Amino acid sequence: MPPASESRQLSITATKALALAPATLTATCTTGTASTITLTPSGGASPYSVSATGLTLTARSGHSYSYTCPTALGITSHTVSVSDASRPQQRLTRTLRLTSELQRVRFEARIQVRKLSNGNVEFCLRLRPDSNCIEPTRRILTPSEMVDNRWYNSSMVSHTFHGHRRTLGQISARKASANANIEVAFAAAGVIDRIFPTGRYFNWRTATVDNWTSSSWFNHTLDGDDYVERNLTRETAGAMVAPSGAEADSAGRDGGDLSNADTSGSASDNDADTDAEP
Repeated sequence: MPPASESRQLSITATKALALAPATLTATCTTGTASTITLTPSGGASPYSVSATGLTLTARSGHSYSYTCPTALGITSHTVSVSDASRPQQRLTRTLRLTSELQRVRFEARIQVRKLSNGNVEFCLRLRPDSNCIEPTRRILTPSEMVDNRWYNSSMVSHTFHGHRRTLGQISARKASANANIEVAFAAAGVIDRIFPTGRYFNWRTATVDNWTSSSWFNHTLDGDDYVERNLTRETAGAMVAPSGAEADSAGRDGGDLSNADTSGSASDNDADTDAEP
């Protein structure tokens, strides 16, 4: 007798190859803040598992994933891995290029001025709510030697926000004439026009020695750029100097606010930038 025949049904399920969109993974985020990225797996068999080296991805609605932007500035590379539920399991990797930018920072500040025992004038910048005044390296002027209507600038003032050292700008000062009060302003980094506090005039002739006098509060916002220098090449001849000897020793004391107007009677055009090189 011929052998008995037996038939069986073979089931074959075709599985599409695992894929991830977008094909090129790039993103920009703000350092140290919560950010999101959209990663869309397809093919294979759901559910999908998504992870990345150096980042903790948390699934949100749809195909959105949240993560914390790295604190290091610049571009970092992260390997994104996707796996599915098929058997055998499929897995693919892509490289994510992540650009971390600085946070926008809004700060409030006032310029402080005092007369020293030798007749020179010293400047510093106080941020709210900090109690200490930031002292630029170059912050001393001799009023009797100041050229009329020329802006004199301190060295750059910097401060740390959210773990990053940021360049804020320079303290500026000028006199309209030989006997005029000293007018102060702030040359913010990356900004052409100076910031003029309402109270900004210092009577250097009658000021009490070692009394710190304060301008009105003003505010400014730093964007995501990391400014290092301000383009003020025409003002190189009008620079403040670093303190020397006893000038650097006295802490001084609080002594009131600057005037809203130049009471010396010398007019000053707030919008003029008359500090061109001779």
